Amino acid sequence: MSESLDKLLALLDLEQIELDIFRGRSPSDHRQRVFGGQVAGQALVAAGRTVPADRPVHSLHAYFIRPGDPAVPIVYIVDRVRDGRSFTTRRVSAIQHGKVIFTLSASFHHDEPGPEHGAAMPDAPPPESVAPTGERLEKLFGVRAHESFRNTPIELRFAGNQAKFAFSGMEFVTKLVEGKFPDYNRVIPKNHKNAIVLGRAPLLASLQRAAIMTSEKFKGVRVNVEPGNLRIAATNAEQEEAKEELEVDYNGDAIEIGFNVTYLIDALANLTQEMVKLELQDSNSSALITVPEQVGFKYVVMPMRI
Repeated sequence: MSESLDKLLALLDLEQIELDIFRGRSPSDHRQRVFGGQVAGQALVAAGRTVPADRPVHSLHAYFIRPGDPAVPIVYIVDRVRDGRSFTTRRVSAIQHGKVIFTLSASFHHDEPGPEHGAAMPDAPPPESVAPTGERLEKLFGVRAHESFRNTPIELRFAGNQAKFAFSGMEFVTKLVEGKFPDYNRVIPKNHKNAIVLGRAPLLASLQRAAIMTSEKFKGVRVNVEPGNLRIAATNAEQEEAKEELEVDYNGDAIEIGFNVTYLIDALANLTQEMVKLELQDSNSSALITVPEQVGFKYVVMPMRI
């Protein structure tokens, strides 16, 4: 069994803290929200723990109500709606910070004979005759890609004209470009007069905590910098607020600027260096994130009005 599968099974092994009450955890990674599939899987496991083993689940309905916080456990409360002769029904509420973030209704049914139907499987080569993904990608990306795919699950995501492939801590994003690709050098800011060098990990952690309270639609945070201090603030439609403050070595202009926090987190989460440099001009100009010891790295973040 691979290490990744072991971790997945451990994630689904909920802790029972009372009758029909279970507690689940989130993996230790850089997600700013709890992955929806994780909550659904854990909720189904919680429901299944209250059902006889000979009744597998045959249908479920789920609703994602609020974003989940990966920094704290999730409590699952199971409501035993019905225990019939053939069917068992369960309702599960996932709770964090005293609020329901997810609900699931599931029906379980013991095996019994019935009509069978389905389309015949098309002809396909046997799995053992197909070259492994790693070997095929090695021809495109080299030996490192082959090593990265060894016993490693691949996450594929598609949205419109974009696709993302994530595996072994690496992410490969591709986008269909229509028309002539612009000269990217023209959008990279130059000669910004205000610069802050600060720790990547503390900044990332502050942004992730503030992101929990952002509006689900706009993901906006306000960043205020002034001599010796950097503050991050976020609010949402429910009047909830997050405030973070970092001490920084900075003697430039006082600036208040808004950003989509997702873009900042994406840049910092995919770096491994201890220090980053944030260059600013004013509240209406794009920001530039660089790495002091890596000259070729440049990440441009456009401001947003909040």
